[in-house]
Amino acid sequence: MILQRSRLILLRFASRAAARRALAVLLGRLLVRPVLRRYRPAIVTISGSVGKTTTSRLTAAILAERFRVLSTRGNENSPMSLVAVLVGYRRTGRLARDVVGMCRAALATLRRGHYAELLVLEVAAGRPGGLRAAMRIIRPDVAVITNVRDAHLEYFGTIEAIAAEKSRPVRRLKPGGVAVLNVDDPRVRAMSSLTRNRTVGYGLSPAASVRATDLRRSETGITATVEIRRADGQVESASLATPLLAHHQAYSLLAALAAADALGVPLERAVPVATRFQPPEGRLSRVRGPAGMTILDDSHNASPQAMLDSLEALRTLPAPHQAVLGEMRQLGPHHERAHRMVGAAVAGWLDALVTVGPGGARIAAAAAEHGMDPARIRAAESPEAAAELVRRDGGGTVLVKGSSALQLERAVELLRDDAPDGR
Repeated sequence: MILQRSRLILLRFASRAAARRALAVLLGRLLVRPVLRRYRPAIVTISGSVGKTTTSRLTAAILAERFRVLSTRGNENSPMSLVAVLVGYRRTGRLARDVVGMCRAALATLRRGHYAELLVLEVAAGRPGGLRAAMRIIRPDVAVITNVRDAHLEYFGTIEAIAAEKSRPVRRLKPGGVAVLNVDDPRVRAMSSLTRNRTVGYGLSPAASVRATDLRRSETGITATVEIRRADGQVESASLATPLLAHHQAYSLLAALAAADALGVPLERAVPVATRFQPPEGRLSRVRGPAGMTILDDSHNASPQAMLDSLEALRTLPAPHQAVLGEMRQLGPHHERAHRMVGAAVAGWLDALVTVGPGGARIAAAAAEHGMDPARIRAAESPEAAAELVRRDGGGTVLVKGSSALQLERAVELLRDDAPDGR
């Protein structure tokens, strides 16, 4: 009876996002802090509006050349997921069971006597307060900020509010820590004023101390020369070729190299890892489709600028160019304008457009208004229907991107050349 009542209390307590974050902070203090005090791992946090997962996976892969690394899995970047990762527990989604499981996992971790030397943690805030909660659990040695974009505007209201939330890891750096900032994003660059710690700027502009020059894109990926400029004026450089396809993914590469350099991994050891790195599933990863088709799987999620970036990557790959574009959510009053902007952007060059969801209909309408042949624009009621429409056309390259709520990864699975019976 006591356990049943406790379970009901926990479920009610966690029914609201703020209450769930408060519970995560409490568990972090009770379970995570003893683990971190005992083992004292260095902590790298990856935050920003988009590009977090690719950046964190690449950063972890490079740092594994020197350290025993523990990193967040998949999209486990909420405060509660952070607690689970740090104590070595895989969540079930059942709150009461997870709380008990995390307590047991924390005790087992403390008894085990060994732990990771370095943590690479993706931390996110889909709503206000998410990063504040995470930073009450951990305090980073290196804080990487990818960018500030118009994602989750429905909950934040303004892009300035988004920037303030994304800056929390910089403000919570340990003494002697390093902020790794995208200097090509003015809102991220401005975060250097929020800390007395050392800042390292990365990007494509001359202001960056970790910079890519001679950046070229092709259907095989990105090639560039990476330069690291030291405080004494010395410059270290290396050439690399990576399977990453998009211009914006170069920033993930530079952020990872900057974080690795801050932790003592030399460029000569980092570059081979970057050369081999494949983007995570659903983050502009390349999938072989039927009849010679190439699928760009960017189905994980979507925001306006991220969708435009992915469409730009599509243009570098073999024609004909098709796109399955789903609705972008959590945009609040910007919903209509954002979808119409995407439709206008594709009208002049896209060979075929399939849309999913009410926002997708707005993309389609804007594309037609800006000159795209309506016969090349079709609407699908589901990911399965979208896959069938794409399959009929065949060939070329197709981008699949939309809100995670639409589950467009199902369309990708149906289009894979190794799907059973082509379905």
